[in-house]
Amino acid sequence: MASIRKMAILILAWFVLVLPARLNAQGVSGQSLLEGLYQAFTRMAETGVDATVKKLESLMTEATSAREANTIDAAFFKRYHRVLLVVRLSLITDIPGILKPLVDREFGDFIKDMTGKTYDPEGGATKQITQFSEAVDTEIMNLMAELRKKK
Repeated sequence: MASIRKMAILILAWFVLVLPARLNAQGVSGQSLLEGLYQAFTRMAETGVDATVKKLESLMTEATSAREANTIDAAFFKRYHRVLLVVRLSLITDIPGILKPLVDREFGDFIKDMTGKTYDPEGGATKQITQFSEAVDTEIMNLMAELRKKK
């Protein structure tokens, strides 16, 4: 599961270096959810994994409230929830490998759906990290594009 931690670190790097340039103030609640995800990762280095997990939980609560208030639609909510799910799975410490089949299945499905590539759970950590980061990046950019279209 060390490779999963490396994935989380690479995602953190992506959030710190790439996402700020892609975000713009749109005043859309979906946008604020994406910005919250960005903030969770930019603070991960200073606050640690536990605080990041709490932030992800808070973002899920906010997303649920936004869905109930009808400020985000069901499709956005479902896709945003899936991003939170795979990111949360990447932060789990699972030394004995109990959750490995679940994590591998979720990562594989997510990567296939987002990039069309096949995830190799036994492949090298660098390839896994790259594939996972590309998939998260792709979905976040897709969500941002959806928000722009609805604006």
